[in-house]
Amino acid sequence: MQNKIVIFCTSHKIVSYLNKFYPILQMVGLGNDTKFPSNWHLSNSKENISDKFFSYADLVGHYYVWKNLLNEYNQDYWVGFSQYRRLWIKNKINTGIELSFLEKLILKKADNSWNNYDVIIPSPFFFKKKKIEILKNILLFPFKRDINLLNLKTSVFDQFAESLGPFGKDLILQIIQHLPTSERYDFLHFLKTRKFLSAHGMYISKKAIINHYSSVIFKWFLKCEQIINKNNNLPLIKNARVFQYINERFLDYWFNKYYRVLRWPIIMYNENKNKLTLVGKI
Repeated sequence: MQNKIVIFCTSHKIVSYLNKFYPILQMVGLGNDTKFPSNWHLSNSKENISDKFFSYADLVGHYYVWKNLLNEYNQDYWVGFSQYRRLWIKNKINTGIELSFLEKLILKKADNSWNNYDVIIPSPFFFKKKKIEILKNILLFPFKRDINLLNLKTSVFDQFAESLGPFGKDLILQIIQHLPTSERYDFLHFLKTRKFLSAHGMYISKKAIINHYSSVIFKWFLKCEQIINKNNNLPLIKNARVFQYINERFLDYWFNKYYRVLRWPIIMYNENKNKLTLVGKI
């Protein structure tokens, strides 16, 4: 029973190349505009937050699984989340592999090495500064003599703030203030000192831990919605998937703070090239 696993794969559109992996891989349809196959779970049914799809993205699928499906599995099961283009695989691969090899690569059971860990998260990737910023820093170095100016990597905080627009830093600080007091300093420190991240909001764990994390994240986000409604000029209201982006950053921080974490390889399916590409570095 220790190697039993089920992965809930979120998608906003119909995909056929994943059907062969059912029931280990179960599809969760997102949004209200697509008529999904009858064997898919529908995130806009039963208890759901599907009306928040624009800003919550894949998280509406996570919420649906948490509220409606998680209790079907006992504590021995590994339960995970993936996306239709990003999938867990058995082991690290060379990049640029044909889609036809997916059946040999995709994760179908928990690895024995997981027994020493509580949570599996994707391989991380590093945030790099933009070329214009690198050039600017090189020009400034002879005057400021700050070795950090020559660092090609940027912090998770700076990258996220920039992606949110001119009010990004203020917005992140406001969001952090809605966290429990015990988390505020640690999460801000994580954002400002970390230069790599396990992204995409994907993870695999056991029922009790998923319940714990889901309770924290969705309660926090409900409070963060007040920031959106308070001032329509904030970029958050216009930023699609923004709660998913916050979740990506908090997930890496929170699981590493409270549990034993193992980083594991995932691949991305490049539809244009029909290739499987390794994501992150492990």
